[in-house]
Amino acid sequence: MSESRSTSKSHDSFNQNIIKKQISDLFETDDLLNNPDYVRFNNCLKSWLSTTNLSNRNEKDLQLDFFQNCLKRYDQHIDNRLKYTDGFKGIISKALFDRLIPDFCLVDNYNSHVKSLSSGAITDFRDIRFAMVRRSTDDDDQFKYEASLQAFQDENEYLSQYLTMFFTADRSKFGFCRLEPLPDNIRIDNRLLGIGANAMVFSCSRINGQSNEYALKISNDSVQKEVSIYQQLYADKYRIVQVHPNAFLFLHPPGRIVSKENLLDNAHLIWNQIKKAHQRRILHRDIRRSNIIEIFNEKMNSNEILLIDWQSSMEFGSTMKYNGTLSTASKFILEELAKNRNSSLECLPVDDCVSFMKMILLELIAESFKKALSSEVQQGSFSGILLVYYEMKKSWKKKPPILFEVIDFLEKHRQHFNEDKLNAFLDQCLENRQSLFQLDNQQTDDNYFNQLTRQIFPS
Repeated sequence: MSESRSTSKSHDSFNQNIIKKQISDLFETDDLLNNPDYVRFNNCLKSWLSTTNLSNRNEKDLQLDFFQNCLKRYDQHIDNRLKYTDGFKGIISKALFDRLIPDFCLVDNYNSHVKSLSSGAITDFRDIRFAMVRRSTDDDDQFKYEASLQAFQDENEYLSQYLTMFFTADRSKFGFCRLEPLPDNIRIDNRLLGIGANAMVFSCSRINGQSNEYALKISNDSVQKEVSIYQQLYADKYRIVQVHPNAFLFLHPPGRIVSKENLLDNAHLIWNQIKKAHQRRILHRDIRRSNIIEIFNEKMNSNEILLIDWQSSMEFGSTMKYNGTLSTASKFILEELAKNRNSSLECLPVDDCVSFMKMILLELIAESFKKALSSEVQQGSFSGILLVYYEMKKSWKKKPPILFEVIDFLEKHRQHFNEDKLNAFLDQCLENRQSLFQLDNQQTDDNYFNQLTRQIFPS
C-alpha cells in the first residue's frame, strides 16, 4: 500500500484550493429542468421564499426553518438521505471543513452497514454556494474542492435555481460511490494485517465449515487492475479472488513482512519478480520492504518471497500523477515532484530498479537516517527526502559503499537504459550481491563494479 502522508487541511487551505465552476457546469440542466422532482421542489422552494424573510433571521433558525418547512414538505422522508448538520462535530468533517461545516449533508443509507461518500451544501442563504469534497482520483493524498459561483444578481432567483438543482440532481453528480456489502460467507477477524493510504488488509475466514485463515484486502478504489496483474504474473498459484469491486481475497494463509535477513538473501528472487512484471510492461512503483511478504508453501515445506501491492502500478509509456513510494523513489521523480507535486510523470523501468536498490540500502544504514527519512515522507517533503539521501552518502568519510555507486549509475543513465542493458546490469550486480550489500568494500569489489559499468556504457 502506498505510503501515508498528512492530509489534514486548514480553513485557509480549503479556500485557496477551491475549483470554482458555474452551476451549469456542475449539473446537466437540460435533463434536470424536465425532471418532475425538479418542478415539484422548485414550487415548494418558491413558496417558502415568498413567506420567509431572509434578512431578519439568524443563520441557524433560517436553516432549521428551511429543513422543516421546505424540505420536509417536498419529501416527508427526505431525512433518509439528507441530514441537517448544524453544529455537527464529526472528526472527519471537522478535519475537512474546519469552520465551514456543511449545513446540509446528502447521504446514502446513512448510518447503515452500506455507506457512500457524502457531499455538503455550505450556505448561509446569503453567500450561498454548492461544495463537494472528494479524494483526487489520481492522488489519494490530495482532496479536490469544487464550489459554485454565484451566477445571478437576484438573490431569490439564484437561491431557487441553485437549491433545486442541488436537492433533485442525481446522486452520481456528487461523487457518490456506493459500497455494497461483502459476500455473506466472509467473516473479517479482528486482526489488521496492514494499512496504507489506499487500503487495509484484514485476516479473515470463509464461513463454509473450514477454519482456514486468509487475507482480505479492502481498497478505496477498484481492485480489478491489481487482481488482473496477479493473474498475469502468477496465474492461479496464489488463488486470488475478487469478491467485491473494492476487495479481493488471498486464499492462502496470511504472510508476514519479509525479514531483513531473508530480504538480503533472496534479493535475486525479488528482482526476478520485478523483471517479470517489466517483461509484461508493468511498473510496480511502490517497491518497499513492507510490500514484500514471506508466505509458507506447504508443498515445498518452506517460505516463499512475494512482491505484493500492485495498486500503484502503471503500464509502460503511461503519463500520470505520481502516487507510488516516496521513501525509495528515484531522484528524478523526487526532483520533479519538488517542482510541482501535481505534475504528470512518465515512470521508467529504471525507476523501479532504483527503488529496489534503495530498499536494500535502507536495511543497511543507521537507524537515525531511517527515522529522518520517515519524517520527511510523512511531511510530504520531496526536497527533504533528497537531502536525507545526500546526508546519508556524505556520512561516509571514505569512499561510499558500492550500493550508492550503483544507484547513482542508474540515476545518471536513466534515459539511456534499454531493457536488455538494464536487466544485464541488475543481473550481474546481484550475482555479486555479497559484495554489493557490504558497507565496507574491498578493492576487488570496486574493480568488479567499475568493469561492469564500463561494459554497460563504454565511455
